[in-house]
Amino acid sequence: MNTGLEERKGSPIKHHWGVTMLRKIISLTTFFSFVLLIISSVMLYVVPEGRVAYWADWRIIFTKAQWGDLHITGGALFLVAGLWHTFLNWKPVMNYIRGAKDGSRKPLLAAVLICLFVYAGTLLEIPPMQQLVGWNDAIKDYQARKYGEPPFGHAETSSLKQFSAFLGLDSGLILQKMREADFKGEPKPESIFIDIATSNDMTPQELFSFIMKSTGATMPVRGSGKGQGKGQAAQ
Repeated sequence: MNTGLEERKGSPIKHHWGVTMLRKIISLTTFFSFVLLIISSVMLYVVPEGRVAYWADWRIIFTKAQWGDLHITGGALFLVAGLWHTFLNWKPVMNYIRGAKDGSRKPLLAAVLICLFVYAGTLLEIPPMQQLVGWNDAIKDYQARKYGEPPFGHAETSSLKQFSAFLGLDSGLILQKMREADFKGEPKPESIFIDIATSNDMTPQELFSFIMKSTGATMPVRGSGKGQGKGQAAQ
């Protein structure tokens, strides 16, 4: 029996079901992407500075670079879903802006003032934004002390030859100490520092500590160019 409610192409019933389903999908996508964006934001708030994070191979589930990538793609997803959500709810949003129901624009004014307070307050360094930024700086400083810093920028990506030259050490001496310690991967002067560390289940910082201790080298003074290691091989 034809009830007159069959879902024909273009029928109001099918159209209504499709719009309702789309609204649910967009609303849930917006919600979940927002939650994930909060998580990645918190992780990037507490992550050490790049030079420290890469040097100590810092990670909480993911590395600093991975959290950064997740934040970018998650932010893009939230942006798209948020714009779509706004489009689907354009009429209510416009009603809020115009104060269509009660004629009051106080909610609009309050929302604008809140946003201006946060962003302008950040630039003007006033509480509580000043404290929020200050806590972030304090966390970065604490982690730099906890994990240590590389002897020079992106030291983990340099070759062992370049790294030893900065320390004023003979790369041959370092390779000898590595062989005595049964290092894996057959390190060579051209081997990348972080690759040697990874092959031996070490962080770049731990490999650096091994080199300093095994050769008796001293840490070069920052800004003084090459340092002179105590264990430098005789020329």
